[in-house]
Amino acid sequence: MSILKRVVSPLGKDASHTIRIQWSLGNSCNFSCEYCPSELHNGSYPWKPIQEYINAVDKFLPIFAEHKDHITIEFIGGEVTVMPGILELLSHIKTNYNNVTTFMFTNGSRTVRWWSQAKHLIDEIVYSYHIDSLDHTHMIEVVEEIKDSIYCSFHLAGVEGKVHECDRISYLIRDCFKQGSPQDYWNVNINVKTMLVKELNSRNARMGQNFYEYTSDELFIMQKQSWLENPDAPPPDPNAPPPPKPHPSDWLITFEYDDKTLYYELDQIVKDKLNTFKGMKCSIGMEKFNIDMKGDVKSSWCGAKDYGNVYDNTFKMPEPSGTLCPFDYCNNLSDIQISKNA
Repeated sequence: MSILKRVVSPLGKDASHTIRIQWSLGNSCNFSCEYCPSELHNGSYPWKPIQEYINAVDKFLPIFAEHKDHITIEFIGGEVTVMPGILELLSHIKTNYNNVTTFMFTNGSRTVRWWSQAKHLIDEIVYSYHIDSLDHTHMIEVVEEIKDSIYCSFHLAGVEGKVHECDRISYLIRDCFKQGSPQDYWNVNINVKTMLVKELNSRNARMGQNFYEYTSDELFIMQKQSWLENPDAPPPDPNAPPPPKPHPSDWLITFEYDDKTLYYELDQIVKDKLNTFKGMKCSIGMEKFNIDMKGDVKSSWCGAKDYGNVYDNTFKMPEPSGTLCPFDYCNNLSDIQISKNA
């Protein structure tokens, strides 16, 4: 039987110089999607006064700036764009810190006018499109507004029976990048994602058996690569050395065994129950760490190690030594991407 020796994601390749901080600011949301667990949108952790977030930023960002060349802060919720004062928080970061990328997960429902103000304060977004909650014409208008300033990726929720419509919309999104965008039309990441059903979308249910009953045609759409091949690309110079072929480790999670190396998509890892890393040393806290809705600083969403609270004086710097995974399953897609070694 093969023995798993190492797990590394594309994000973990340069982890010694960078860190990603995923910060859950609260769980208020203007959507209530059927596949989203209620604890991510029921408002049980309301937004804090904006000055508390600013004070927290000024507490932990200077610490990591001393140890890392670059810091990425991922803001999640809830829907963080509806948080009062979010633009003030983003402006504070951009004004006072030079080596920070601001990254946001959003349903993109704010007005085009709001996005025209926000686009200079946000570096990257993952735009999650929910076909039952937002008209796609609004999304297209937002994309046209922000495409010149924000690096965009798109996840279209693959609701059962509507995957083909999502696929059609994905091409409308890509068409926005034909002109006036620094992002290459062919390389914009757009994919229709497999989804878990709401009533089974719990920590214990993330074992892979609770996806919608997709048809083979729908699965084919969701398994397509997220970019397109350019048919008009100029032919390579016959005298030039052949370009390196894209390696699967550039976009998939690498599983190194004692006798082989395999590559998996995140959803596939969960679906096939490969998210079993108990006893491996996980680089939690050093490649990324998480701030939950209460402000508690977790080594990861599994909570294997705590580092205090960003809203009081208990926060302490994570140490570089890894932590042995104590859990039977790694149940968070973000945690799965943290490097692990046997």
